[in-house]
Amino acid sequence: MNGEKKRVGVRVDPSTWSIKEWKQVDRIKITADALINPGPGFVFSVDIASDDTGPGMAILYDGHNTGAEPVVQFQALGKDGRHYAYNPPLVCRRGIYLGSLSAVDAVTIQWLPWNP
Repeated sequence: MNGEKKRVGVRVDPSTWSIKEWKQVDRIKITADALINPGPGFVFSVDIASDDTGPGMAILYDGHNTGAEPVVQFQALGKDGRHYAYNPPLVCRRGIYLGSLSAVDAVTIQWLPWNP
């Protein structure tokens, strides 16, 4: 896995998770379109920071690229950042892809793989 830590994921309903499951949640910061996870997973939060060129935008896709089904669009106006939190988390069944980034400095996503 090229030095990356292997993620086991969880098989239970997020509302019943213990501290052990919550400690597996990961956070990743990206500056360009990226495949976050090739398999199913949960998305807990997204932070988006726009750059100086205008409102920032990013789209979360349920799949491996921008051809997959869009789940939600994130926006940050002006130079402001915006935090999106989900409880219960969003479920992506075919993969987690963050794409179509425009006018974005960075996007931080908090996620966890899922073994259904």
